[in-house]
Amino acid sequence: MGGRISLHQLRSALVHLYDLDYLETHPLAQELPMGGAEGEAASRGLRLHTILTETIKSLRPSVGVPQGTHEWRRYTILYDRYVLRRPLREIEEKLSLGDRQVRREHRRALATLAVLMRSWLESPSPQATLPQPSETVQETVQRLSPAPRVFSLSQLVEEAVAILVEAGSRRDVVEWRVQPDDLTVYTDRGILHQLLIKLLRIFLRPGMEGSLVSLRAFLDDSNVIVSV
Repeated sequence: MGGRISLHQLRSALVHLYDLDYLETHPLAQELPMGGAEGEAASRGLRLHTILTETIKSLRPSVGVPQGTHEWRRYTILYDRYVLRRPLREIEEKLSLGDRQVRREHRRALATLAVLMRSWLESPSPQATLPQPSETVQETVQRLSPAPRVFSLSQLVEEAVAILVEAGSRRDVVEWRVQPDDLTVYTDRGILHQLLIKLLRIFLRPGMEGSLVSLRAFLDDSNVIVSV
């Protein structure tokens, strides 16, 4: 793929930033240069994850740039939304901006990231600037810094199902229910979000057409039970 990077493709990769199986076959991953160690193609998902994460981190303003500037907004939206997996509502409160303004800044931030990604992919020797991680998927998860908090489980499940729909899965084969509707949990939202997506995708893989996936979450004494 030459020319500009599609914002739709970039966003789909960011939404699935911690889903290495999804990233493995993503169009952006297919653009990664060949070479390096034998069998490197099998790690394209992890490489794309690393490139996206490090590129976002590179947007962090230098010391001395005041908070509230365009540079800080751009970095905060990308880092909090995709690396930390925070909902837009929290980012709005953090930046003291309204929904429309955050979404406008979000589009601008994605456009900036797309330019940086294209420059990286077209650079003469991209391998020189790419970190070469050797960690496994399990080590990647363990490296994340858990940030437990209280949040609505219904909203999280709804977001996970919506992401699967965006990725091409059929919504009519996913049935879910959280009881009670206002059930809240205390854990790391981003990690639970990715675990749910991973779990649901197991049952939505090719060859499982016609199957109904049912997800239930309910309170049992003081424990929250999630079953698929």
